[in-house]
Amino acid sequence: MSSTVTVRDVADRAEVSIGTVSRVLNGHANVAPEFRDRVLRAAADLGYRPSVRSSRSRPGAGGERQATPRMGFLLTLPHLPPQKDLLAPFWAEILHGAEREATAHGGSVSYRSVTEVPASAAEFRRQLRQMDLEAVMLVGVTPADMVTAARDAGLAVVLVDHRLPTLDVDEVVSDYLQAGLLATEHLIEAGHRRIAFIGGPLVPGSPVRNAIPTIEDRAIGYRTACAYAGIPSGPDLAVSCDLTPQGGYDAARALLDRGTEFSAIFCAGDRLASGVLRALHEVGLDVPGDVSVVSVGDEYGSEQTLPPLTTVRVRKELMGAVAVRRLLEISSDRPRPNPVTIMAPVELVSRGSVGPVRLR
Repeated sequence: MSSTVTVRDVADRAEVSIGTVSRVLNGHANVAPEFRDRVLRAAADLGYRPSVRSSRSRPGAGGERQATPRMGFLLTLPHLPPQKDLLAPFWAEILHGAEREATAHGGSVSYRSVTEVPASAAEFRRQLRQMDLEAVMLVGVTPADMVTAARDAGLAVVLVDHRLPTLDVDEVVSDYLQAGLLATEHLIEAGHRRIAFIGGPLVPGSPVRNAIPTIEDRAIGYRTACAYAGIPSGPDLAVSCDLTPQGGYDAARALLDRGTEFSAIFCAGDRLASGVLRALHEVGLDVPGDVSVVSVGDEYGSEQTLPPLTTVRVRKELMGAVAVRRLLEISSDRPRPNPVTIMAPVELVSRGSVGPVRLR
């Protein structure tokens, strides 16, 4: 009987999210025709009859009230070792910015760590339907097939702190190429001419190209600054790791074991920089007297590392807030805007881990 058919039944039959079913059945214009057809066909096949329900709303561009989409914050970091929760301080600040912005618009954000990449696109679509979302921030290193699956489920999608140049999708990132330039130029200005780079996993077969686009952006900034200064930045000065503190420690020890001459290290992230500082301390190298260290992220402030870490500040809460604003634009009852990439500005924060080259 039709009275037993629910919105979830319609979503499962149409293979879309519950949020998409709600938007179609409530007459929202901003739904792709293929999803609208699938929902209406599924509702008709099942004999669905809607019930009256209320929803949260927010002011529209013309003062009208618009429903606030149910938003999710899905953090995926497949390059990291398996762990129960991925929410390090860097990602927590992005989430905080997203939550504050959503609250200001009468909405909320559901958080989930995707600790294991789903086995298939169909499995990920099933998980999304269970989460009852209409819009989603895919945060961290989200595989392209997961992004496609989310869009195929009818959700509004924004990538956060990740880029996928092969997909036409909205992205909110920091200006990591500029971050690489600022960090490396700061070391060059201090007199360093042998600067190592510790980054993330590499593209198979490449000695220097990082597999994670936002890490490669940092590396491009590093290599560009080195090229401008006429100093080396080849494979002998590059080490890859999994971007954890232990990964940074292991990468620094590997760099030291090579016997490669260097006086400074540019780390792709603060967490691995903390491991680098530990490795240098263990072998008796003073920072910044013997080796200068600079990083990206500003996770630790001025008190959690010794010496305080010079870093390029990333405006993490701003990224979260902008991602929510973009999801609201995409989900509004207007023609869907073309995808854009939004870059948040960065700034160098000089602390105690960078100093002039010491003559040996």
